[in-house]
Amino acid sequence: MSLRARHAAATRQRIIDAATALFAAHGYPATTIDQIAAQADIAPRTFFRYFPTKEDVLFHDVDERIAQFQEMVSERPPDEPSAVALVRVLCAMVEQIDNTPHLEMIVRIKTDGLGEHDIKRAAVEDTGMQLVLATLAARTNTTPDDLALRATVAAVMACFDIALKDWLDTNPRGRFRDVFDATLTACAHHLPAGCVTQN
Repeated sequence: MSLRARHAAATRQRIIDAATALFAAHGYPATTIDQIAAQADIAPRTFFRYFPTKEDVLFHDVDERIAQFQEMVSERPPDEPSAVALVRVLCAMVEQIDNTPHLEMIVRIKTDGLGEHDIKRAAVEDTGMQLVLATLAARTNTTPDDLALRATVAAVMACFDIALKDWLDTNPRGRFRDVFDATLTACAHHLPAGCVTQN
């Protein structure tokens, strides 16, 4: 990297670090761009050269997280069923959240029901879902529109979303992994193998 590129990368990271610290101390809604700029020792106009909005700082690592997710799925044993591979990867990521206060705080901000992140979050989730389907399809020599694959991914991700909401709403100091485990177990226990015919 050139000196200019290194300086730009360092400035961008200072903005991210400053914003994260302020979000943790004062909450996302109460933190202003002026405060972030002051904490990062830059002018407010400099902030906008790196991030169009405060929300873009919050979601700055989306591409990196999605790429990490894809890589983790790709590295699962090739003979492992898609559902198992996906669950194992999600469990690993959930443990990262549980064991990293910074990540837990950011997850809570992104998904705490404020409503203002709904459009951004939906776009991220849709992109992530398509990439997961493509990655799993490549592992199983099928296509992303395969019915069984789509149903599997939808079911596992639904369990993840329900567990996440329950963890945020009712387990403020509990482990996300425990809630996710319980959700998966409940789903597996109560879901029938096929259509249930009533006489």
